[in-house]
Amino acid sequence: MPKSLKTLIRLHKNDIDKQIEIIGKINLHLERLNAALNHLKTQMEEEMAVTIYGFADIATSYMATNIERQEMLKNEIVKIEESLAREQEILRLLFESKKKYEIIEEKQIAEKMAKIERLEQANLDEINLRPK
Repeated sequence: MPKSLKTLIRLHKNDIDKQIEIIGKINLHLERLNAALNHLKTQMEEEMAVTIYGFADIATSYMATNIERQEMLKNEIVKIEESLAREQEILRLLFESKKKYEIIEEKQIAEKMAKIERLEQANLDEINLRPK
């Protein structure tokens, strides 16, 4: 088997490992954004309770800021989810490409084994044909 094929498989394994690491970082960032959004929603619910008790003047401006922040977080989450989808597609393509090389490698190994078996069988046949 050519060394270049083994090298290609090894390089694809390295690329896959790097891609998995990138996806892990994106997932972590996405989890943090979702946690921040949930925390903000909780704060906003608490502020709504405060406005019920007559502190509407104070809470209104703070609530408007939180609504803007909530929209920013939602937009950021959408962007990160799109980025995650792109990176997952890259990972899928890397796996697909690596699999193609592995299949080629398996075929080459099988062909070599078949050739060796044919040679061994030919040698055995030749030995059996010799006069004793």
